[in-house]
Amino acid sequence: MRTFSLEGRFPIGGASNPNAAVLTDGTERGSKASLTSVVSGGSPREFNSPKKRNSTFSGVVSLAGDGNAPDSPIGSIRSDSSRSPRRRVPVILAANDIHSVLGRFHLRLKYDGSKEELLVHLVEAQDLTPAGDTGFRDPYVKMYLEPDEEQRTQQTAVHRTETHPYFDQQLSFPLKPRNLVKSNFVLQLLDYDRFSHDEVVGEIRFLLNTLDLSGCELWGDLVAVRKPSETTAELLISLSYLPQAERLTVVVMKAKNLSISHEPFVKLYLLVNDKRTKKRKTSAIRALDPTNPIWNEAFTFELPSSQLQDAGVELFVTSNEAEGQDLGCGVGLREGGSGTQHWQDLMQNNRKPIAMWHVLR
Repeated sequence: MRTFSLEGRFPIGGASNPNAAVLTDGTERGSKASLTSVVSGGSPREFNSPKKRNSTFSGVVSLAGDGNAPDSPIGSIRSDSSRSPRRRVPVILAANDIHSVLGRFHLRLKYDGSKEELLVHLVEAQDLTPAGDTGFRDPYVKMYLEPDEEQRTQQTAVHRTETHPYFDQQLSFPLKPRNLVKSNFVLQLLDYDRFSHDEVVGEIRFLLNTLDLSGCELWGDLVAVRKPSETTAELLISLSYLPQAERLTVVVMKAKNLSISHEPFVKLYLLVNDKRTKKRKTSAIRALDPTNPIWNEAFTFELPSSQLQDAGVELFVTSNEAEGQDLGCGVGLREGGSGTQHWQDLMQNNRKPIAMWHVLR
């Protein structure tokens, strides 16, 4: 990640342009116009284009505006000739490889020494890669400091199908002065998935001691996170319970990364007090890719409400050629991990189907 700190100077008492762009202090809010004034009248997204990225910055960059720059939709950026001739301008965190860039973020940082807090204003994101281009469907942001023994994180709401989300969210992180020199700030963009673990797709990461934390405005490239190859076998199932009918419904949806090469199927058992009381099984799937089969088959079990706390489901993926090599998972309050979480969600959301992936062991 390359960092540019663009600083401009005006002559004191000179005939400076009355429309010159200057970042205001305090609680000001500026966005696109702030970067427009810095990079030769271009917008942040133009700066990160291949053509703009290949240009180099040398010497002092003039902040004089052309008088026709559009107003920022987030706030005003005004001139103030009475202030110090040294002007604050945005810092650009540019990725070394433009092909790894999935979008860019605008944020402001300031360290409050009296409260020993890092203050973060997450303003907006621009040009997030859409889902059709293997990007995001339902993005949200998670931020944290590293290292942090308490592993505190802050996150935003999900911005469904948005490629230019506007956050305008104020956050704070406890941070001792002695830790400023060694702390990294990490911003991650995750893609919400109601059926699985949310996936980290891109991030911005930088050392805090490289910035002027008396007040810093920043645009950073979101860099793609390389995903490890998936090798863990998992099973996706959905559960729902109707209290009035006292009926449990289990939907075996699909599996992935199976080692089975021929017609996989799923055996499932209803457990009450750790005893198997009923058994069902899906059809055997004849597919071109048996390692990632899809069933979407539903099974119902009569289950009194009084037994719901002590009940659960066992599932095993197997085939006629893989007897004795079954991979399985359990769902219930006694199973632990995702199995316990899934059953708790079921009990707290009666009549609502709850789907979740489970690792097969």
